[in-house]
Amino acid sequence: MGRSAVKEVSSSNHTVNFTSSDTPSKIEITFTLQNLKFTPNSSDDSKPAEKHEAVSEKRIVLNAGDNVDIKTKITPADSTSLVTFVSSDESVAMVKDNAVSADNNGVCTAKFTALREGSAKITAVTDNGLTVELT
Repeated sequence: MGRSAVKEVSSSNHTVNFTSSDTPSKIEITFTLQNLKFTPNSSDDSKPAEKHEAVSEKRIVLNAGDNVDIKTKITPADSTSLVTFVSSDESVAMVKDNAVSADNNGVCTAKFTALREGSAKITAVTDNGLTVELT
């Protein structure tokens, strides 16, 4: 106890950089933010998604190295919601585009790559919480 795994901390342009000691077994970082003011999006033309559904098959089988576009659809098609795609295991399936907006038809597309044998759940969630899961 009392030994720090962090040798140096520096910051610039809202980025914090850490230089760690050799082979730390565990690093725990706590940030305390003060004097912050959060403001809502100034856009008055916000139009959240009301419905979110899978366009791609809900079960996808790939071989290592395969790439696939995974698609979901939000309604209304002109929604301003973003859809974030996340893999439950990035060592099996890696997302290339994680937060995407819909095309003119309401379709949101993310590219995934199968990295190795295994299974991963892909979750697509709108910024207002509508969720679709694929495996």
